[in-house]
Amino acid sequence: MNKLSTILGIIFFVLIASVNLTFAKSTFSGDRLREACLEYIQSVVNEDSEINVSGNIQPVEFADDDVTAQCASSAGSLRGNCYITIEFLKDSKLIRRMNVPVQVKIFALVPVAVTNIKSGGAFTENNIKIERKEVTNIKSDDVITQNYAFGLFTKRNVNIGMIITKSMLDMGFGIKRGEKVVIVAVSGAISVKSMGVALNDAEVGQDIRVKRDGINTVLNGTVSENKFVIIKLN
Repeated sequence: MNKLSTILGIIFFVLIASVNLTFAKSTFSGDRLREACLEYIQSVVNEDSEINVSGNIQPVEFADDDVTAQCASSAGSLRGNCYITIEFLKDSKLIRRMNVPVQVKIFALVPVAVTNIKSGGAFTENNIKIERKEVTNIKSDDVITQNYAFGLFTKRNVNIGMIITKSMLDMGFGIKRGEKVVIVAVSGAISVKSMGVALNDAEVGQDIRVKRDGINTVLNGTVSENKFVIIKLN
């Protein structure tokens, strides 16, 4: 009887082990997924930020074991109200994808107007100060940090409380209408310089119309960093 009980016990153990092996699972709780999203965003957004990951992430379960999860996002997309993608993989193959709503607020120390400033006015310590402000909705290449704006002039009226951005500044690098300019006509490796006059205002990188001295024909070019007008010929 004891031998029979031992044999039955072994059979029962083998059956239980087989059942557990057959129905092994991979489970990801909502808290686990939320924490993974938060860690991923913090590693990608290398700025002063406040991150809020949706609190309504449902747990995910797979019948297979060894399923892994990874977070992904498109470059530059982690700003404001957006989504982060969680990809579930088995043997490096994508088996499921889910999107999680997130909110990423970006902050920076930026110049802020403390008085109204008229167009053409200079930015000084009396009319702007540096404050930590949310800049989520400002293009990253338009954000000014620290004291960059001091001593420069505004191209537009600025009201109290407005964040000063690069697009507001008269950088002094552009060309004004009526200004004498150097025109550089480029054709392959050959370039020819001549003098002319600007027919409109333009900043570096912008298109400009010019008229070469002694010729009435209007030419179209681009303002270079050294304030030359570059005209590319076919």
